[in-house]
Amino acid sequence: MRLSFQSHIPESLKDLVLELEQSVLNGRLPDKDTLGRLPERAVFGSPLLLRAGSVRLILEGRLQEAQEWLQAAIKGFALQADHVEMLSMIGLLTLLNVRIGDFHETETLLQFLEEETLRYGEGCGGFVWWALARGRCWTRTAPILQTLSTDEYFANAADRFREAGDDT
Repeated sequence: MRLSFQSHIPESLKDLVLELEQSVLNGRLPDKDTLGRLPERAVFGSPLLLRAGSVRLILEGRLQEAQEWLQAAIKGFALQADHVEMLSMIGLLTLLNVRIGDFHETETLLQFLEEETLRYGEGCGGFVWWALARGRCWTRTAPILQTLSTDEYFANAADRFREAGDDT
């Protein structure tokens, strides 16, 4: 995985950023203190660190900030042409939007994710399938999701998380 905004990351921090990115790729969240010591421009220069930071922020209950980081991660993965990670972050953003009551884009995002599963099915990660499963549970969005049952969406999510080594 390459850094997408290398000019935004100070030379003195590139090795640390790469080490933290490798940690994320190995399925571990970077240490909170280490991530917190990085300047914002270094974190925002790495979609992988934005992804990990978003998860940390969600776990800490800082949902509005997590929403901003997820949006930045989506843009970063899009710039890297990493479609799978971009879709995964859209799935997580969709789940977060519903959690904080921001339904403005949720229906559109769910429709988009469902269309992507029809195109790329097996290539879609757990967050995509989980968002669709949750979408089938919401009265407001259930009618727009017609492809699979709620149980099938949840089963696909579990399978993808398990395949990624994230079955905790």
